[in-house]
Formats: sequence, C-alpha cells, structure tokens
Amino acid sequence: MLIAYNLRNPNLSFLYKVLDFDLERKTLAVEVVDDIKKVELGGEYELFINKDGHSFKVLGIAQRVYNRITEFEIVNFFENKRRFPRFKISVLNLFADVEIDNVTVPGRVMDFSLGGARIKFTNRNFRMIKTLLDKDETNQCVIKFQTPNGVLAKKEISITAAPVRISPEDRTVSFMFILDPGNQSVLKLYDYILNKMKFFVD
Repeated sequence: MLIAYNLRNPNLSFLYKVLDFDLERKTLAVEVVDDIKKVELGGEYELFINKDGHSFKVLGIAQRVYNRITEFEIVNFFENKRRFPRFKISVLNLFADVEIDNVTVPGRVMDFSLGGARIKFTNRNFRMIKTLLDKDETNQCVIKFQTPNGVLAKKEISITAAPVRISPEDRTVSFMFILDPGNQSVLKLYDYILNKMKFFVD
C-alpha cells in the first residue's frame, strides 16, 4: 500500500493501490483502501507509483470518486528519491527512547514517515548514542515512541530500526524502520500523527 498525501491538510491523506497510470493522458486512477471520506475533491495530493523498477512522485488533483476508485489529473511527475512522504513533526512534541545494548537514550522526534524517523538529542545524549552506535555490531536498535495516555491502544509503540545518518551539526540521528510498511504499529503511529497535524494546518 502507498500513501496519498494531501498537501493542504495532512489529515485527509489516505492509503491506496495504483490501478491505472497514463502519463500521456495525464491521468492516474487509484483504489482507496482507507476511509473514502478522506478524499478531497479538487484537493492537491502527492502520490507515489512504481514503474520499471523506479519510484516516481506524482502531484495530482482529485477529479472524480466512484465506488472506491479515485481519478487524479496529473499536474507534475518526476522521479522520487524518497520512498515515503516525510512529515516534519517537531511541533507535536513527540518523544522516543532509543534502546541499544540495553541502554536507553531519550530524544525528540523531528521527522517521521512510514519508512523511518529523525530524532534529536541533547548534547549529552547525542554523545552517548553516537558512542553506542559506533560500538554496536548489529547496527540495529529499538525505538519506543511515547504517546499521551488514551491516544493509542498502548501508550508505547516499539519499532526495530537501523541508523542511516548521524548529524553532529544538529545532534540528530536518522533511522530506517526494519519492517513491512503495513506493520500495524507503524500505521497506528502514522494515523495518530496525521490526526494531530491537522491542528497545525493553516
């Protein structure tokens, strides 16, 4: 499944499957595998398709909805280097504990996507996690995302991840999730973030 990201209101983003893609006619048809009410007619969406072994980003306007099918007019089309759309979520104050070799290092989540997250640490914690990552031979850790009581079925969501970039200039570490994108933990956290982000849309 893929994510159609509403550029005006992230809360109206939805899961979909590609049915038909015609660049010559500038049309894209998808099957919505989410709440059909999330489709905003006339709304501008960022969608993703896989073609000939490559991932492409499509900017499209939702033109028509029938049954669970939505048709988009393609406004722009280009190769995508990032598999999943990323949300900058520092305004949400979402925190996470990164566990490596039985050591827990707390941080604040700055960016999130279905494929990974970027977490910022204090000076002390950044030095600690960098040392742990340098010593760890498995190149894996567990990220425990903390959400307010009652928001999700469990207050804590644990996801196995691997570090992909360490940035001393802003004390952040970018992680890639090691799981199927359809993993329910990630989808629940993604849905929570979408619902919270609607309060920060102009």
